[in-house]
Amino acid sequence: MEALPTVTRGSEEDEAYERREGLLQAKERGEGGEEEDDREPQGPLRLIGMNSFFFAYGCYISSFGIVTLPTESERFFPQYHDLALASFLAIAGLSQLSGPTAGFFSDRYVSRHGRRRPLLAMGALVALPSIFVMWLARSYPAAGWAPTTYFAAFFLAMMALNTMYSSCAGLIPDLVPEAELGKANGIMAAMTALGACMGFLFIFNFPDTAALYKLYVGLMCTTVPLTLVASREKPALAEHPPWEWSEITSSYWIDANAHPDFFYLFLCRMCYYCGVSVQVFVKFWMRDIVVDKDGHSFTTEESAKYTADIGFIIQVFGALGAYPSGLLSDLTGRKPLVAISCFGIIAVYICFCFMDHLGQLLWMGTVYGLWNGMYLSVDYALAVDCLPSKEESARWLAVWSVACFLGTTIGPLVSGPVLFIFSVPPDPDAGPDAPHRTSHNGYRAIMLIGAVWMALSAALLVMIKKGGRPARNQL
Repeated sequence: MEALPTVTRGSEEDEAYERREGLLQAKERGEGGEEEDDREPQGPLRLIGMNSFFFAYGCYISSFGIVTLPTESERFFPQYHDLALASFLAIAGLSQLSGPTAGFFSDRYVSRHGRRRPLLAMGALVALPSIFVMWLARSYPAAGWAPTTYFAAFFLAMMALNTMYSSCAGLIPDLVPEAELGKANGIMAAMTALGACMGFLFIFNFPDTAALYKLYVGLMCTTVPLTLVASREKPALAEHPPWEWSEITSSYWIDANAHPDFFYLFLCRMCYYCGVSVQVFVKFWMRDIVVDKDGHSFTTEESAKYTADIGFIIQVFGALGAYPSGLLSDLTGRKPLVAISCFGIIAVYICFCFMDHLGQLLWMGTVYGLWNGMYLSVDYALAVDCLPSKEESARWLAVWSVACFLGTTIGPLVSGPVLFIFSVPPDPDAGPDAPHRTSHNGYRAIMLIGAVWMALSAALLVMIKKGGRPARNQL
């Protein structure tokens, strides 16, 4: 396998780069003894305020992929909704590639309001009107301008959200003392999960997708100001550090020969997210195949409601499985648990091939959530184990995060056309705008495709040397 290109630097350029990053100064301080952490302790309420944006972000990302975009795909393109959904997710995936660049410039931003808050506010000023435009366009699905306008506004909203996420993610290491980082990261993860759960609960009580846009606007108008007020950044008034284009482009490349563990971990994670991307088609599966206990099929609104139920269950049981899995990985190593979670999800996908009752799906959703929670808990720890450079952890973790975005883009681009191939015309009595439906074999096919992606993810673990069972003296 060919190595992805990488940018190399000479020793003088390396030193200049490290000085710009502030890494060399940190080294020099460390040689002279430990320097006292001058970051102020943060109370729980302030940490919750600082992480308020992640509550909104969790709601956006979870509800967009599982409910909003599938519903709008049906609304704009009733006969080609599966291909439209794949296109929406491709746009979302491409927009996510802006994350490393946004983080790069957030690290270097200079203002009297600090480095992070200005970009968070500017992102909100783009995201908020974009959501309003999406809301407007979806109100006129038959208008010729509406689908293109919605696509464009969605792309801008996702770009803005990624910029906001990257800048907000820098607040914790900037402001929270080393001794409180674990607590702060725990609150950030909890806020994200709670936001996702709140989004699904909202859909459960208000199945009309139009109501979601009111929620999106309300969250943007409340959580962003809370984060801005709670984050007491110091002025950053130094001159802009010089930067080079090569520094940005190097954030998107991995040399497989120099960093083989990290390279194969990247591919492992990408395959995993290709596999879990099957869940974006659950709403269509609910509408086309699943029935209630009396054998009745679901309407579009009912399918959205029960899809939210499954999403909520997955989030809750994923949270329950994450913490004990993290503790267990300290004893067993990371790779065994990653492999177990992959094979567990393969088993769930195979079971899904033979299920068509809502009760069965809800119960199986709990199992899926536990396996997914195990993976998410251990995956990050394995990434830290495989970092090529601890001093450049932010850069390498940004590259690692791109694997998720590529997976959630590539997966639907494969599964969407498969569903289209297995689509069947609607009942003639349903009217000309009734959506095409997909046969059970179509959904079985994408479940098996998801299982293949998971098997590839597990197989790639063999190529990773780190993250195995820890040595006895480390236990």
